[in-house]
Amino acid sequence: MSQNHPGEPHRRSYERLNIHFPVSLMDADNLRQEAFLRNICARGACVDSGRPFKIDTRVEVMIAQSSFFSGPFEKKARVIWSRALGNDRYCAGLDFGLDNMIELVKRPAALSPVSPLSVVKKIIRWFLS
Repeated sequence: MSQNHPGEPHRRSYERLNIHFPVSLMDADNLRQEAFLRNICARGACVDSGRPFKIDTRVEVMIAQSSFFSGPFEKKARVIWSRALGNDRYCAGLDFGLDNMIELVKRPAALSPVSPLSVVKKIIRWFLS
C-alpha cells in the first residue's frame, strides 16, 4: 500500500494508475477550475491545479470531448485531502464514493508493453462504462 498524503483519513485500498491528463472541476457554486489528473483508481483520483482545494468540497470531474472518445465524461466526487505543491500548484485527493466507483481493468503483466495513447484510450473507456 502507498503512503498517505497529509489529511488523508486512511490508507488507500485500491490500486492506482498514474496518468497526466487535463480535466475540469466544477464546484457547487458552478466555479470551473482547470486541473490535471495525476492518478486514478476505482474509488477516486488525485488532481493538481493552480488553485487550492477546500476539504469536503463537492466537485464534478469533467473531461471534455477529445480525439480519444466521442463524448464528454462527468463524475461527482468529494475533496478528501488537499496540499500545496509549491510554485502556485495545489494537489487534492478526490473520492468518488462507494456508490459511484469506476471499474478499472487490470492488464496482465505477461502482455506486451502498451503505448501511452492506448492507456489513455482505455482509461477513457473505463470512465464512460
